[in-house]
Amino acid sequence: MASKKTSVLAKQSNTASGSTTENPSFINDEGMDTPFFSEQELMTMLSHLNFGVLPESWKQRQQNPQSVPTEAQRIDKIKTQLGELINHYAFEKMLAPLGLPVASSGAQAWLYPLLSYALAQLLQVSQVSIYQRNDRNPQQPCFVLLGNNTLPIDTPYGLDEQAINSTEKASSLSQWLKTDCTKPTILPQLTGNLGHHSLTVPEDEHALVVPFKTNRQAVEMRGLIVLTQPTQLPWSQSLQETAIACGLLLGQALTLNQLAHQAYKHIELATQPTTDATLSLEDWQAFRNEFSEEVHHLVHGQEQFLANLNNLIDERRGVEVGSSQRVSVLVEALANRLQLNPKTIDTLKRASLFSQVGKAQLPTQLLSKPTKLTPEELESVRQGAFTGLRLLSHLYGLADTLPYLHFQHERWNGSGYPEGLAQWDIPFGSRLLALCQAYQTMREPTAYRAKGMTKKKALLTLTEEAHILWDPLLVEELAKLECATPISKKNPRIASEKRGGS
Repeated sequence: MASKKTSVLAKQSNTASGSTTENPSFINDEGMDTPFFSEQELMTMLSHLNFGVLPESWKQRQQNPQSVPTEAQRIDKIKTQLGELINHYAFEKMLAPLGLPVASSGAQAWLYPLLSYALAQLLQVSQVSIYQRNDRNPQQPCFVLLGNNTLPIDTPYGLDEQAINSTEKASSLSQWLKTDCTKPTILPQLTGNLGHHSLTVPEDEHALVVPFKTNRQAVEMRGLIVLTQPTQLPWSQSLQETAIACGLLLGQALTLNQLAHQAYKHIELATQPTTDATLSLEDWQAFRNEFSEEVHHLVHGQEQFLANLNNLIDERRGVEVGSSQRVSVLVEALANRLQLNPKTIDTLKRASLFSQVGKAQLPTQLLSKPTKLTPEELESVRQGAFTGLRLLSHLYGLADTLPYLHFQHERWNGSGYPEGLAQWDIPFGSRLLALCQAYQTMREPTAYRAKGMTKKKALLTLTEEAHILWDPLLVEELAKLECATPISKKNPRIASEKRGGS
């Protein structure tokens, strides 16, 4: 019989789809009532419905026992699911949050050089070099240069190039490899062979070395990301944490990429009728579970990187780190006050957490500029908004946030961008998100303002700008949420617009 835990889970899942049928079972050859799905398989399917049979089909199989799939059919189903997942999680797409363009298959040789360019721009450092461990010769382990942003994109990178040799005493990087090479380390000056005859690090720069590893070989480092910048610029905590998150995400992507190659081999082998080395149903299920687990590691790594990147952007803007988290708290409070449904509230919270990502590639001088932006600078900021959407567009868990983020810069009177929408043509979530961002920014000190506005002054400012920049009803609800005393200040321009407006 199915265990009590399995039956309860099945009943809960079927309840969600309109049925109260418990986990179906069948009579095996010995006449015993045996659950069709094991508890482990059922737990997996309930956690990741896209990996398993949907609950609605369970009722159909119980009503029609002849529709129960054979073992071969179940294996084919798993292979189809794995194929779809592999297409979803192509290597370039997994690294899209790092700024890597989603290139065609013909550009695979340029992937790491492109990644080094993208990371240098995103983290705003002088050099980014990416190395991979080469274990072809166990007697002389070394790290081979895969990409560097200061070298031409068509440089012949690869295993035939010179490599960092761990036995070379002249290299400070080699000395680091001999000691504790598992933790990120700041090296004042790199010397010796750095993997390419034309690759040098200026004397007035210092380096941050970040190792990365695959989850499947947890004790062994698979590569290095070496970042350099001028010595007068410190390696701040936010920058270090973002660089470390880059290494973790790259390692997770490599792990999933290895599993994808394995899956392709298993699927190809299964199509050959003459071989007896195909996997059993239990093996296919275990492999699918492993793949799904690594997908969750990857998604977590992507969001962790973006969270660290947000903190780095706050640092560049001159605001206290964690601004996006504080906006998210405010968004949730206002959305609850408006009695929005839980799904919408959750989407708005996640959108607010990643709303500043597009500013990552903007220079610090622009982000913290105290005066009005020039038309050229304003255009750069607008392009940054599209950059943010591109970084987020391949994160499937954030797909529902993109419409809110796309229109977050629209304004009530139509003066915003990217499409110049006005009033109720602007999505409601975008109006709410924009208002909360503006209010939170007013309340906090910045690089050009030593002290943030008081709650009353910020709400007064928003009230004056209602009917011009912000949804007046949302401003009113925000004022009620934040301040017990009603905010009311006569504004002839607003009164005039109210009389003449719709």
